Amino acid sequence: MTTSLFALAGATLITACNEERDDTPLDGDGIAIEESGDTEPLPPDLPGGDGDDSGDGDGDDSGDDGGDDSGPSCESTTAIASNIPPNVILVLDKSRSMVNHKWDDDDNSDTPKVTRWHSLHATVAAITNQYQDGMKLGLTLFPSIDATSSYDSACVVSDQPEVAPALDNANAILASIPAADDLGLYGATPAAAGISTALAALESLGELPAAMILVTDGAANCDLSQPGDARFGVYDENLPLVVADAWDRAHIPTYVIGIDIESESISPATNPRMKLDEVAQVGGVALDGEVGFYDATDATALLAALDEIASAVSCTVKLDMEAASIDELTIVIGGQTIPRVDSCADGDGWVFTDPNGALDSIELCNGSCDALFDAGELEAEFPCPPQP
Repeated sequence: MTTSLFALAGATLITACNEERDDTPLDGDGIAIEESGDTEPLPPDLPGGDGDDSGDGDGDDSGDDGGDDSGPSCESTTAIASNIPPNVILVLDKSRSMVNHKWDDDDNSDTPKVTRWHSLHATVAAITNQYQDGMKLGLTLFPSIDATSSYDSACVVSDQPEVAPALDNANAILASIPAADDLGLYGATPAAAGISTALAALESLGELPAAMILVTDGAANCDLSQPGDARFGVYDENLPLVVADAWDRAHIPTYVIGIDIESESISPATNPRMKLDEVAQVGGVALDGEVGFYDATDATALLAALDEIASAVSCTVKLDMEAASIDELTIVIGGQTIPRVDSCADGDGWVFTDPNGALDSIELCNGSCDALFDAGELEAEFPCPPQP
């Protein structure tokens, strides 16, 4: 996989009927549209009384209006999209548990255990440096750097991302998070507030594609509507709600990575694996399998998860309109038709991001993603649906 990938946006897919055809060569976003088709143009309308009803001319004697009653013909449309780096905000867990708990991050009993934060820091450093040329990366911490161990400030989250999305942001992101071996991390797990901050920032940019990557080591708490200390012992049900809103309303997906997630926790008193799976399921990009989140059990799996997500985001194409069915979309890169596959695990090709939902977003897989970067553009061909 190339280390500098781009996403595409604005591939307009429409059907064009001759009687409503728009010959404008550019759409509203400045995307060149090439219309092609081999259907015959409609004959001109014949006003009533001017047609030949005698049956011995060129008119149609099968009806009274002399017109063509076969219905409008339709032309296929090809949309060409240019590379647009996506806006992606990392939403990172900086709670006390990230340093209170150590784990065997390399699956080697002969090496010392390290904190979860140590592993996350190394992963963020690797991924941001690898993908900063192809994605506008940003950062939101939950809780913020200002959080302390006191109950009053354990759930503090900034109302703006620590780092706004931009290209070449690796150094800015690393400078805004605690060092790898910093043990002075404090606070609870206000994940819902972190997602809310990231979502508001992405929506304010008004640009798609966009995505959030949530990385956490436990279940969310810090529901400020809970009285007193109860906010730390009760799971925050607002998290799945705000994640679902991001996907359903704004069409911004949330990728979820769990670090060393256990089946039981005290603060909050819940099953973190079950709750994190619920969040992943409503985020629009859940995994198939036992859980919908990326289940990182060591540092290698953590790096692989974030790398896979970054690649997927970089090669996701947001379509302006929904395809009529999974069989009515053809993708061409560099003159070569790219096959649709059931899963990126099957090899090169493309998949619908949400095959069971709106067919308005695709992901290029493996070598096809590299081909997209090399070619610099993608052609999306939408054939005519069957005419009534």
